[in-house]
Amino acid sequence: MSRWPRLVFVGYAISVLVGVAWNLWPFPSSLFEQWRSDPADGFEFGPIQSNDNLLRKVAVLAKASSNGPLAPGPSQKRAQTEISFKIPRAEGARFPVRSLAVDDGTFYFASGDWFYAVASDGSLRWSFRPGAASLASIQVVFSKELVFTSSDNGSIYCFSKTGKLEWVHRLGSSKSNLQIAYAGSNIIAATASRNGTQLQALSATDGHRQWISDFALPSSLIGLTASDTKIAIYFSNSYSVIDAVSGESLSAHDLVDGISSAAFSAELDLLVAKSHDGKYRAIKASTGQLMWTRAPSKATTDWISEIVRRDKVAGFWALAEGNRAVFRDVRNGNETEVIHTKYELENYAALDMDSLVIARVDRPGLLRIR
Repeated sequence: MSRWPRLVFVGYAISVLVGVAWNLWPFPSSLFEQWRSDPADGFEFGPIQSNDNLLRKVAVLAKASSNGPLAPGPSQKRAQTEISFKIPRAEGARFPVRSLAVDDGTFYFASGDWFYAVASDGSLRWSFRPGAASLASIQVVFSKELVFTSSDNGSIYCFSKTGKLEWVHRLGSSKSNLQIAYAGSNIIAATASRNGTQLQALSATDGHRQWISDFALPSSLIGLTASDTKIAIYFSNSYSVIDAVSGESLSAHDLVDGISSAAFSAELDLLVAKSHDGKYRAIKASTGQLMWTRAPSKATTDWISEIVRRDKVAGFWALAEGNRAVFRDVRNGNETEVIHTKYELENYAALDMDSLVIARVDRPGLLRIR
């Protein structure tokens, strides 16, 4: 073997050994004892400053994908970037990422009992644990300066984007289903119980209630989305559009085929729903008129992205079997782009400007598709 190939081979072998050691080498236990707590409220915070030893980026891979649009046209390559994290062992290093959200280059998600804010390079910005509350089904929404999240005990938490806890609003007893959204200058909270569903607006500044509305639909709340002017609330077999300022109902319609998940655009007056039969349906939100129905070629998860514009086409993302991310045109429901990934994908994803960010199933990690 000549000199240069031998050197290349030795260099490659060293890089492999370093990578294995990086992933397997145990972290000192002292790294997991850096939390400070507030006994009065039972809250715990992680370090506010980035600590690369506590939450370390394991790998970043950029790989061009040759998946292009299905419609005629030039093939488009989408870069797929993988970011994996070392979650502290005491909090469950193998817990999946949950309730993923992205804003201004920061990833927000729950893992174990902790809520994390992580930079795009994998370093920790800040973290939070809400005492005895569970983070099994939290949501994350944003205003320009604030981050809002929820917990299973019926509480909503407001943070600055540097991790300072601004306020906590407790909605009473533990809620089996709490959904939140941001509309104008308010946080919109929907809670379901045996007596029906309650929708209320809280000031984003201090958490004080602005208005409240009740729906006589017991325990059938599916989801909630909002714009600055309108709110769409989905139930298992119906939906309502609400004025975001007053809380008054603007329209309400039944859907015979039901709703598993949905996305709403006030600008387009359009509701896109995944029905109980697995098909996608577009409805004119103000009238309830069915615009189109499409059956996916493969089974899909219940996740639907918000309605966005991609390459000047308004549409939404969905996740499907075969590790596929699919973009559909809202005008007709047709697939305009399909991206295949080499990893099994979780039912948690988010949009970040022109990127789709998807949580992985097998380890705490994300896949970013541009």
